Amino acid sequence: MLAALLPLLTTATTGCAAHEPEVVDPAEVLRALEAVRIDRLALPRPVAVVDGLSVDEAVALAARHNPGLHARRAWLPVARVGRTIAGLWPDPELEWIANNVIADLATHRRSSTNSYLAGFQLMFPLPRPGELDARVAVATARLAREAAQARAAEADLARDVRLAYTALLQAEAELELALAQVALSERVRAQTAERRALGQATDLEVGLAELPLRLARADVPRLEGEAEAARLALNALLGLPPRERWRATTTLAALASATPPPLPGPLVEAALARRPDLEAARWAHREADAEVALELALRWPRVGVGTGITIELPVFSRFNRWGVERARLARAAAREGLVEAVHALRADVHEALALAHAAHRTAEVHARALEEGADEVLRAAEAAQAAGQVPVIEVLAARAEALSARRRALAARADWAAAAVRLDAATGALAPPALPVE
Repeated sequence: MLAALLPLLTTATTGCAAHEPEVVDPAEVLRALEAVRIDRLALPRPVAVVDGLSVDEAVALAARHNPGLHARRAWLPVARVGRTIAGLWPDPELEWIANNVIADLATHRRSSTNSYLAGFQLMFPLPRPGELDARVAVATARLAREAAQARAAEADLARDVRLAYTALLQAEAELELALAQVALSERVRAQTAERRALGQATDLEVGLAELPLRLARADVPRLEGEAEAARLALNALLGLPPRERWRATTTLAALASATPPPLPGPLVEAALARRPDLEAARWAHREADAEVALELALRWPRVGVGTGITIELPVFSRFNRWGVERARLARAAAREGLVEAVHALRADVHEALALAHAAHRTAEVHARALEEGADEVLRAAEAAQAAGQVPVIEVLAARAEALSARRRALAARADWAAAAVRLDAATGALAPPALPVE
C-alpha cells in the first residue's frame, strides 16, 4: 500500500511546489517606459492634454501613472490576501506510524509481528483559544496600515507635483524676464549706437550699453537649463518620459491665492483627522496591540485530535513568556511612535502656517509694490532714453533695478504658492479619500 501511495504523494507535492522563476529585464522595463505617450495616458477623463495641463490635471495624471505610487499600492493586495490566510484553520496532518523494532529488542530482547506493524494517522491541529481572532486582527490592522501608507504616498506625490509645477512656472517666468532683458538691452545698444553716429554719445556709452547685453545673453542658457530641469523633474513625477512636452495652463498668479492663511487651531484639528501618515501610525499601534493578543493566545498548548491526540508542551518557551514580553515592548514602541507622529504633525502645521503667513504678506504687499515700481522705472527710463535727458549709464542702472524688482516679485509669488502647498500638505488637505480595504 505504501509503495502505491508514495508515487502519488510525490507527484502531488511536486506539482504543488512547481515554480518557474519570473525574470524582469531592466532594459525591457526602460523600453516600456520610453514608449509612454502623454496623449495615451491622459484618457479617460478628467485629464485631457489637448490644451495643456492644469495643476489639478497634473496631480490626477501622477496619481494614475507614477511608478512609485504603483509600487506602493502593489502591497495592498498582498496584505489583503494575508488577512484571508490569517483566518484559515491549520491544515490536517497525515502521518505514517510504525512500531519501534529497536525498542522491542531492547526491552524484550525479541521482536514480534506487532513490532513491524505500521499505519496512517490523521491529525487535525486545533487553533488555540483566541488564536484565529487575534491573527485576523493583526492582519486587518496591517492591511489598514498599508492602505494608510498608500494614501500618505499619494498625498506626498500631490504635494511634490504641485511644488514642481510651481517651480516650472517660476523657471519659465525667469526665462521670459531674461529674454525681455535681452530685447531691452539690444534696443538700448542700437539707440546708443545711433546717437554715437550722430555725435550725441561717446564710445564709453556705447561700451556701457554693450556690456549689459552680453551679460543678459550669458544668463539665458542657465535659465533655459533650469526651466528644462524643472520640466524633467515634473515629467518624472507624472510618470512621463523626459522628452514629453506639454504646456502648463495654470498661472503662477492663480496658484498664489490672495486669500490669507487661516488660524492655527482648526488646522491642527483638521490635520489630526486627515493626515494619512498619522492614520498609519495609529494602525501600527493597533497591529502591535493585536500582536500582544496573539502572543497571549500562543501560551496555550497546541492540541491535535484525530486517530490519536497530540499536545504541544510549551516548556522551553515558558508558555511563550518571551513572545508576550516582546509583543508588549513592541506595542509600547508603537505607542511612542504614535506620540511622535502627533508631535511632528503639530510642529509641521505651525511651521508651515508661519512660513505661509510670511510668504503671503510678502507676496501681497511687497511683490505688488515691486512690480508697480518696476513699471514706473521702466517707463521713466524709456522716456529719458528717447529724449536723451540722462546718460546711458543711468538708463542702464534703472533697467537693472527694474529687472531685479521683477525677479524679486516673481520669487515672492512663487514662495507664497509653494508655502500654500506645504500648508495644505501639513494639514492633510492633499490626502486622497480613504482607499477601500475590503
